[in-house]
Amino acid sequence: MQHRLAAGAMLAVLAVAAAGCGGSSGEAPLAGASPSASASPNSSGSPSGSGGAAGATATAATRTINVRVRGGKVTPAPGQVSVASGTRVLLTVVSDRPDEVHVHGYNVEMEIKAGVPGTLSFVADQPGRVEVETHKSGLTLFELITR
Repeated sequence: MQHRLAAGAMLAVLAVAAAGCGGSSGEAPLAGASPSASASPNSSGSPSGSGGAAGATATAATRTINVRVRGGKVTPAPGQVSVASGTRVLLTVVSDRPDEVHVHGYNVEMEIKAGVPGTLSFVADQPGRVEVETHKSGLTLFELITR
């Protein structure tokens, strides 16, 4: 009887853990992006990940944002991404040229190599608006709004 209870408890724990990981987003990740860099729902036509995200657990939310730079154009087109304070932001950028991505206000930067996805992770905990841009090409990727 104890083995059945232990097995049942283990299955319940595994089911809860699986439910909290890797939700379906309905969009495919960027070509060449790592499996962990998946797109979030995009309901407003602004950068991927600007749609709402509901967390199933009491832990802080995570917002995944994917941006591509090709031929001097940013896809999706630069717009606003709004997140609640305390949200972990995972920003993945793929560019056809080497560059540096900078999140103003947080002084978070990353070098990216041509054609290789780069992922930057930080907690958006400063209320207000900041630009996310590339330094070498001078492109605005999006404006991050933390509320």
